[in-house]
Amino acid sequence: MAKRSWFSGVWSNLSRVVMDFVEGTGLFFSRMDRRFGLRGAIQNTLRKPLPPYFNMGHYLGGIVLFLFGVQVITGVLLALYYSPSPETAYLSVQFINNQLPVGWLIREIHAWAADLLIIFLLLHLIRVYFMGAYKTPREFNWVVGVLLLQLFLIFAYTGYLLPWDQVRYWSLTFGIEKIRNLPIIGKSLIYLLQGGEEISGNTLTRFYVLHAIILPWVTTFAIWLHLGLVRRLGLADPFGDN
Repeated sequence: MAKRSWFSGVWSNLSRVVMDFVEGTGLFFSRMDRRFGLRGAIQNTLRKPLPPYFNMGHYLGGIVLFLFGVQVITGVLLALYYSPSPETAYLSVQFINNQLPVGWLIREIHAWAADLLIIFLLLHLIRVYFMGAYKTPREFNWVVGVLLLQLFLIFAYTGYLLPWDQVRYWSLTFGIEKIRNLPIIGKSLIYLLQGGEEISGNTLTRFYVLHAIILPWVTTFAIWLHLGLVRRLGLADPFGDN
């Protein structure tokens, strides 16, 4: 009961802080609220009661969402100085690391947040599995969660290749050979990823577009769908019938 009261108190204080911040935006918020009913929507979201079986494990998904936000912010900052061409990619990374003020820190945060995101996502999936939260009616949300794991692994691989040095080049060559062995679609997929018959500048450009444009939008949609289903179905009761 004490733990339940502690969680409720933390959530209540957090809700109050968010509402104070939103209302502190003044005239802009008032205009938007009159047109879209933002105040009611935000309050309904923040004041939704937590079930009695809520525990620390339920924070894992929120940590993943927070780390994804960190990735977006640091990724945008890095993209301002990164040059996706074979001649300048490595030099631009060296500039970020050695000459740009706190550039090394932004890049390290981006790299460590990526590792932590995958770790916490795996922990989140493990918790969902052992709590039986993947069962009916939440099986589709489980599929979306597994899809998100695949998307973040592709994120990590494509981002790893962007410095475009010898290590990354041969890592890509190894990966390309593995994809080539896929039945039916292997050769077509290789041509699509490489942008031609062999690895070239087009390959780097395509991986950069995949990492910085396509994957963020697809992942954002998948997260929105995942959170929407959680909101609609609620948190699974590990002691109830799933």
